[in-house]
Amino acid sequence: MVDIEIFKAFGKIAGIGGLALATFLVIFRDIIRKNIFSRLSQKQSYNIFLLLIILTSTITLAGLASWLYAKVTYSKTPKPKVEIVFSGQVHDGSGNPILGVHIIFDPLDAETWSRADGTFAKRLVIQKLYFPLTLSAMHDDYYTFETVVTIKNKHEHINIPLERR
Repeated sequence: MVDIEIFKAFGKIAGIGGLALATFLVIFRDIIRKNIFSRLSQKQSYNIFLLLIILTSTITLAGLASWLYAKVTYSKTPKPKVEIVFSGQVHDGSGNPILGVHIIFDPLDAETWSRADGTFAKRLVIQKLYFPLTLSAMHDDYYTFETVVTIKNKHEHINIPLERR
């Protein structure tokens, strides 16, 4: 009855590896409880203990290794992904649209370009909302615009004002 509690405790804490350890601890305990060692020579007793320790350690380590392998292999649950649309308009100080502005979304390694009417749109896939990213807008005739944006919605809209050089 006590052995069942040992198995429950070890299994709950360390899974398969714990069950392997508990099994060999119980076997090792039961062999030591037998009074066969008084009838054996010192060398024979030593050899039995050494063999038990080596076997117990080997099988326990194998059980723990299989538990670790299973934990690492099967615990990789895919993280949910969120698809968002990032859009806006690029304009100069007078509100005129700017064509050909290179817009980079860092660290997502994504980019887009503004159209003739200054608008842009980019569909992005991220791990979660409230994800911060750095938005950079570059054009040869204007100073680079850079801002940190925290994505809060599935459709983010931003106006990008650029200042002429």
